[in-house]
Amino acid sequence: MRDTASEQVESVSLLTKVGRVVGALASLAVLIGLAMWTWQTGTQDTSEIPVIVAQSGPAREEPEEPGGLQVPHQGRSVNTLIEGTPDVVTEEDVALAPAPMVPDQEDVVIAPDPAQEIEDLLAEALGDGGEDTGVAAEPDPEADPYAPVASLIPRSRPSDLASRTTTAVREPQAPVAVDGNAIPAGTHMVQLGAFLSEEIAIEQWNGLVRRQPSLMAGKQRYIETVVSGGTTRYRLRAVGYDGLTETRAACAAFVARGQDCIPVTR
Repeated sequence: MRDTASEQVESVSLLTKVGRVVGALASLAVLIGLAMWTWQTGTQDTSEIPVIVAQSGPAREEPEEPGGLQVPHQGRSVNTLIEGTPDVVTEEDVALAPAPMVPDQEDVVIAPDPAQEIEDLLAEALGDGGEDTGVAAEPDPEADPYAPVASLIPRSRPSDLASRTTTAVREPQAPVAVDGNAIPAGTHMVQLGAFLSEEIAIEQWNGLVRRQPSLMAGKQRYIETVVSGGTTRYRLRAVGYDGLTETRAACAAFVARGQDCIPVTR
């Protein structure tokens, strides 16, 4: 019994020693691999760019004996199969384009020379003599003295014409400022800002008239005084719009040009 137990203890101790040796060798191999990886990483040149070399030979090569089955009657030969004509094209089968047609001399219409036409017109306008006197042909006395004449030479201006100047009739301009009592309830307007004084509001209006004449044309100024939080404000508003649609469109144009604007109603 004792001998058997001692043999078992010896076998277990032997296996333990072998396992320890194997574990030590594995640990040593791991340490060596880690050391080599660290050394390679530290000595590697990070600025090195890998170069991919193109393939020197052809990518694909046609085999000497491709093999396979060659299908007949491909391409245009299908038409010859249907028509029952031979696949070989002869000279009789080739149809060339016809030669250019030459018109008969009787059918040729020659365009007149523009210079000759002008000479004929001058000769007709100058009369039978064909001499250029520098004076336009006299009009018919019975006709209108101011009617144009059939001549290529311009006629002198009549001396009995009287000069007359006309002045444009200007409509009276509407007043720039409008009183709040003259604005009926429900009138659509646009508000262009609220200021601390009436003078600042007027200066703002004059600036808008100079910078945006197309948007301020035909509009009247209305300054509404309000007290909010113990502070007096002067609201600058423009009057002269037909409805809510025009006020919204006007505010959209003002905002697009960097000016604050909101549609309001009286």
